[in-house]
Amino acid sequence: MRTGECALVVLHYRTTGETVAFLQSVNEYRPGLRVLVVDNGSPENDLETLMPQFPSTIGLLRLSENVGFAGGLNAGIMKLREEGYPIVICSNNDVLFLDRESIDHLTKPLKVQDCPVTGPAILTPKGRNQNPLLKMRPDAERAEKMVQYYGVGRIWSRYLLNHFILSPLKRRFRKKKKPDDFFLAQKNSESDQEVYALNGAFFALGPAFFEHYSGLDPHTFLFAEELILAEMVYKIGKKMIYVPAARVFHKEDKTSNLVWGGEDSIKPSLYARDSITHWYKKHYLPSGQEKNK
Repeated sequence: MRTGECALVVLHYRTTGETVAFLQSVNEYRPGLRVLVVDNGSPENDLETLMPQFPSTIGLLRLSENVGFAGGLNAGIMKLREEGYPIVICSNNDVLFLDRESIDHLTKPLKVQDCPVTGPAILTPKGRNQNPLLKMRPDAERAEKMVQYYGVGRIWSRYLLNHFILSPLKRRFRKKKKPDDFFLAQKNSESDQEVYALNGAFFALGPAFFEHYSGLDPHTFLFAEELILAEMVYKIGKKMIYVPAARVFHKEDKTSNLVWGGEDSIKPSLYARDSITHWYKKHYLPSGQEKNK
């Protein structure tokens, strides 16, 4: 076991420019970090031809088909664990590093506090921080309402509203921030916080997680993976830790926008509905009730 060391797995699917930009930011701020790019069944082969420009610590694992978010990450997690890494950071490819210190901040609670999962401040082009996702675990009533929010009728209503009215207005008037806007911004002075759920774009798994699990719940193909991972942590009597001193920049939904044709597509909501329903039935319904639901 590589005591105290960490490695990173990043998912890639077709958006080669985003993956290359991610790897360049890693190479700039954390040269020497072991990174495994998991190509989740992309039909193109252009990424493989670009890999020689990066150091040997950055490798590529190609899968024959798209096995989804959890399946792709699990393939990378398994390989890095076999290499002996006790900490594995999981990342989207539409993320950029902002400094060198964030990885140290992010992994510290995993080493010294018996914490299973940590997450950084995730800053977006819209100027918001995506963490923490949920500070407290939803009670049964709120969990049921979260499932109802993704009812088919409501999904179609929101799709029509977004597609024809809201999205065109947002694209016209919103002002996006660039990564450079965050370099000079004062770092968050908040203390680390124990929370129920962190955003799934960038998080770290530590030894306390791998004592109980070999990877993520394989049911999660796309979206709402945060809630399923949060419940896995909850079931072992632990909490995630949000580390505001650690920061990354998240461009948001680059892969899904490419594959589904824009942020107002209905398909992400359908995938999210599947994952949230799985989360609710598995973790909130009494044993046996799920079959009758």
